[in-house]
Amino acid sequence: MSMVPRDGCDTMTFIKNIWYVAAWASELEADKPIGRAGIGEPIVLWHDSEGHLIAMEDRCPHRHAPLSMGRTRGDEIQCMYHGLTFSKEGRCVRVPGTETIPPNTVVRQFPVVVRDDWVWVWLGDPDLADEDKIPQAFGLDNETYKGFPGSHIDYEANYELVNDNLTDLAHLDFVHETTLGAMTGRIWSEDAPRVRQIEGGLQIERWLMNSIDPQPGQPETWNEYRYMLPGFFLQEVFMYPPGTAERCSFERPPEDIQPVFARFDQQAVTPISETRTRYFFSAGVRRQFLGGGPPADEVLKTVNAAFAEDHAMIEGQQRIWNLTDPATPKAFIPNDKAPSLFRKMIARRLELEAGS
Repeated sequence: MSMVPRDGCDTMTFIKNIWYVAAWASELEADKPIGRAGIGEPIVLWHDSEGHLIAMEDRCPHRHAPLSMGRTRGDEIQCMYHGLTFSKEGRCVRVPGTETIPPNTVVRQFPVVVRDDWVWVWLGDPDLADEDKIPQAFGLDNETYKGFPGSHIDYEANYELVNDNLTDLAHLDFVHETTLGAMTGRIWSEDAPRVRQIEGGLQIERWLMNSIDPQPGQPETWNEYRYMLPGFFLQEVFMYPPGTAERCSFERPPEDIQPVFARFDQQAVTPISETRTRYFFSAGVRRQFLGGGPPADEVLKTVNAAFAEDHAMIEGQQRIWNLTDPATPKAFIPNDKAPSLFRKMIARRLELEAGS
């Protein structure tokens, strides 16, 4: 039985011909390989003699030892189990004890790009890898925003459950009642957001008007984010003086109306396997408001506490999915629109890759 059954299907695969985040660029060291994984593929990341990033299969073809436990020397990487050495193109160039290179002693390469402080890898057909298809993210140090250092969390859960969580922020009122929910002071679950499909994902937006504890002069919040295949959360939050929402007819505020505060959230969901997911995250503040909000360490403490709450809920949800018959019906409520649409987008991409 699939870990996350979909419409009666009892197997599950991943979108292959798409870019995935493998690491934060800050995780890389000049002379040390690191091991990562995505959609069931072990990945080793390392730099050649000119500092170019190399991504290849983290599997020595001899005994399947991880090359990430090996050693890099210039344009070569050596497996430290039995000493086989490979070029940056993945060809075996040396085998201790023999001058003969066994056939099929080749390590697969993956297209790799560093952009917006993320390391993106393409694990499908390399001929189809198109850097223009990488979603435009914020990064940690762009002209508009200054970001906090990025981090990641691993979930013992299928990636679609993490996608569900991020496409439906109504859970902030309950899962994060004393953390993010209290920090925003808003009711997320009462009014479903506007959701529309865009190329490669969803656009989700709303005004947050109902405060748990209304205060005179309390700002109004415009929340918008893109959620892109296979799982990228790119959010901006703008706070405005009271009356702005009505002035804008409850639509997106135009550029000439200046917020009193603005921040971003940048997150990526990378399936490691059917039952494990890596979740990359960072946040930042528009430069003009640096120092104008809560202290960074206070914000990070709240965010980390909230992500621990998500972690517990989603892994708990996965345990119940594991015990549930795929045919068991699930209730549908208005806030399920975005998660449902996104699951259908993934299913359609899987169908297209399967040629159906």
